[in-house]
Amino acid sequence: MSKRLYLIAILILNSAFLWAQNGSIDGKISDHRSQETIVGANVVIEGTTVGSSTDIDGNFVIPNLKPGTYNIVVSFVTYKTQTINDVVVEAGKITTLSVSLLEDVAELAEIVVAAKKEINTDLNLVNDIKAAKVVVSGISADQILKMPDRDAAQVMARMPGVTIQDNRFVLVRGVPDRYNQVMINGIIAPSTEIDKRSFSFDLIPAGAIDQMLVYKSGAADLPGDFAGGVIQLVTKQPTQESWTKVGLTMGVRTGTTFKDFVASEGSSTDIFGFDNGFRDLPENFPSTRVLQASGRTSSVRERAGKSLTNNFDYATSKTPLDMGFNVATNNHFKIGNVKLSNLTSVNYSNSYQNFESSFIR
Repeated sequence: MSKRLYLIAILILNSAFLWAQNGSIDGKISDHRSQETIVGANVVIEGTTVGSSTDIDGNFVIPNLKPGTYNIVVSFVTYKTQTINDVVVEAGKITTLSVSLLEDVAELAEIVVAAKKEINTDLNLVNDIKAAKVVVSGISADQILKMPDRDAAQVMARMPGVTIQDNRFVLVRGVPDRYNQVMINGIIAPSTEIDKRSFSFDLIPAGAIDQMLVYKSGAADLPGDFAGGVIQLVTKQPTQESWTKVGLTMGVRTGTTFKDFVASEGSSTDIFGFDNGFRDLPENFPSTRVLQASGRTSSVRERAGKSLTNNFDYATSKTPLDMGFNVATNNHFKIGNVKLSNLTSVNYSNSYQNFESSFIR
């Protein structure tokens, strides 16, 4: 038992002797600008894994180093790595270092994130109406696609509180069109008439509309020179991707569809909205000046009358379904160094409406 204790004592003395022959490195790591200590910085001997980390006070200790010269590498996230060369370690002594790290500041290039709000859906329309602090009605592109309307005037005829006059002018709450304000994509639209302030809504195809809002009361963010309402149109905007949309609508009108429809003879192209020459005057038809100069029973007027078609009979048929279709396309092309974008919309609709009129002679 005594021999075993003796051997243990000898080993302890030898370890203490060897430890006394080695040295150590300690020190503090701080920020160069603020002089605040850095917690968790790595301090290692270059080319090895021997090292230490700084504590909460920024201090570190690398113990039990053989005497010699070392290169010490100090690193930390967001700081420039610093190497201290030729650090001398002597036997039985402590080498103290004080290291200040510089921030590794890298200037990033500007990043611009652009986002576009989709406003052509029913959900966004409802949210915009809920967020408005005024009385407002609206219609979205989703709803327009389901209707056979060909222009903005026909679309607005479906909105409450709006009346269409001459198939193109809009009256809001019965107030004439000159007291209404029209805005297209946030810009006040010019008047389309030369003698009054008015806007012809039949100029805008239905397929070119993303959203339409009619404000019927004033607000701070609306123009103040209106008495009836503010009609705000948002058209489809060109996108970075080319696309084509095709829509087809069909509808039944109560009291009209599949009922007897009376019409006079017309041209084969009437369904497309224009005459193919069926209603043109004959080539030898007298001019207005000649007819006015002739007598009521003159042969000139007689020949003129007989040269006309004089088909005053009518035909009865069944009223077909209301139908319409629209095609919208957005294309991109380049001419030299100039990039261009084109938004094209084509709309067609054919509808019938039955009404009765009484004549009192």
